[in-house]
Amino acid sequence: MASGSVTASTEADIISDLLKKPFSTHQPGEQNIIVTQWPMLNLQSTTGDTSFQVSWYTKKDWHCGSLTKTAMFCWRCLLFCPGTSSSWTKTGFRNMKGFLSDCKKHERARFHMAAYKTWKTYGSGPCVDSLISQARRDEIQHHNEEARACI
Repeated sequence: MASGSVTASTEADIISDLLKKPFSTHQPGEQNIIVTQWPMLNLQSTTGDTSFQVSWYTKKDWHCGSLTKTAMFCWRCLLFCPGTSSSWTKTGFRNMKGFLSDCKKHERARFHMAAYKTWKTYGSGPCVDSLISQARRDEIQHHNEEARACI
């Protein structure tokens, strides 16, 4: 899994784009590109919030930031469980004083754990549905071959 880097670019805000058009609605090729665009931005420079620390990105490997929203988001939930947590996937997290305690609470949420699992296995091979579909196609083909041999 590729990770982003700390940047100050405002040309494109992938988070704002994902809030308008969820990850799941993108084509597979687009999804592969989006997954690698993990935005880790210095929000302190845009908000003037002295409590924001860029080092949080290394302590919690799911954080991402939006300059246009001037807020933190959960990259994994934003991609794989959008809309499940208003502060981490809809509006963004801005209360930096409660940041660490809210992070712990978010990490224990069932939807976050599901998003983490999906993120870790994303792109690692064919999904179960496609494997089942392929097995079913193989079974039908084998049946048809046997039926033809009986004729």
